[in-house]
Amino acid sequence: MTTLYELAFGELTDELIAAQRDLTELLGNEVISEEEYDDTLAAMLDQHKVKTVGVIAHIKNLNAEAALYKAEIDRLQKRLKAASKSAEFYNDYLLNQMNKLKQSEAGEGVHTCKVKKGSKRCEITDLFALDANYKTVKSTVVADKVAITRAIKAGETIKGAALVSGPDTLKIN
Repeated sequence: MTTLYELAFGELTDELIAAQRDLTELLGNEVISEEEYDDTLAAMLDQHKVKTVGVIAHIKNLNAEAALYKAEIDRLQKRLKAASKSAEFYNDYLLNQMNKLKQSEAGEGVHTCKVKKGSKRCEITDLFALDANYKTVKSTVVADKVAITRAIKAGETIKGAALVSGPDTLKIN
């Protein structure tokens, strides 16, 4: 099946060029008159123009459709952001309520949740007080938290660093 594009610019364009060449030859051999040549060529050009206008309209429709998809994507992204913020709000709300009641689990059936204690992580309180063994020098000074965490867990006291518990999180089952 021939596509609209092929009709307007592919096969039709090739046929139009060939037909114009044939018409010119017929005119040169005096098989047709100049009036017949002009009328036939004008009709072929009109047909090509109609197809061209159809392709232009199709392109405009596709661009309009793409704009609608873009608008729908933007609308859905706003809904996604709102739903995510709402879920985060209710997650924090439930976690706070469970912490107030000193509950570690809540819910029933398939709708249950557990308070998961925050994992230990290294918090740097004074970067410049750290021993050089616990720093990695880049274009900026960065504490080597992995080495510091290992050392503290091994029983060392590191000036300028401590292990602290992260915030409690809620795991929805």
